[in-house]
Amino acid sequence: MRKCVKIGTGVIAAAIVIAVGSIVAFTTKNPSIGVFLCSPCYGFKQTASNFYVERETPEEKIISFKEALDNATVQVKDVFGGIKAPTPKIFVCATKYCAKRIGMNPNGEKASVILAGRMMRVAPGGQSNTILSHELTHAELHHRVGISIMAQGLIPAWFDEGVAVAVSQDSRYLTLSKNGALHCLLEPGQNLPSDRDEWNKRAADGEHDLYARAACRVIRDLGVEDQPPRVLGDKLLRSLVNITSGQSLQMP
Repeated sequence: MRKCVKIGTGVIAAAIVIAVGSIVAFTTKNPSIGVFLCSPCYGFKQTASNFYVERETPEEKIISFKEALDNATVQVKDVFGGIKAPTPKIFVCATKYCAKRIGMNPNGEKASVILAGRMMRVAPGGQSNTILSHELTHAELHHRVGISIMAQGLIPAWFDEGVAVAVSQDSRYLTLSKNGALHCLLEPGQNLPSDRDEWNKRAADGEHDLYARAACRVIRDLGVEDQPPRVLGDKLLRSLVNITSGQSLQMP
């Protein structure tokens, strides 16, 4: 009987070792999931609900970031008429080392929303109202149309990014009037990527004018060029009705 117990204990111990080893290997290969599941393991401390910062981050930087996040949230809320997407877990890095450790490219990537909008990663260069409102727009848009529609690729990458640029009023890619009206900086041109992988590849290869071109196409297709962001929200929500009702993307 004792021999059976010893054998049984050994099998359990071996199974635990294998399971732990598999988890470690998986999270090493997918650090974003790792930090999502165990933030202290990656050097983060929680300072508020769903809000995590790199340890040793000065308090004044934390306060500054929270202010930028609050402003970005209000900006997105004003366009969409409210926030319906669940609040993601937000991980804020103060150093490039931290950003790289959680799976970001700290030399180019400033912020990103991943895991179906459940997580936002922010690198040192992404702690601004413009960048944060851009990412929160992605989260809200994706939530509004649903995971299934996003997975089927029914939202073109150029539309997804163009909307985020317009909502964030990113002056790198659009010109803004004093009253907040949006104007094209570049003509849309041809061959804007609809496929997300193609978009990411071309953007990573340095084709940054994609954002300006996509934003111009969005505001022109929606008929909101020279109009304030409030009008953008009205037209955008109407266009999303076509998608959620099973139709192809159509502009009002």
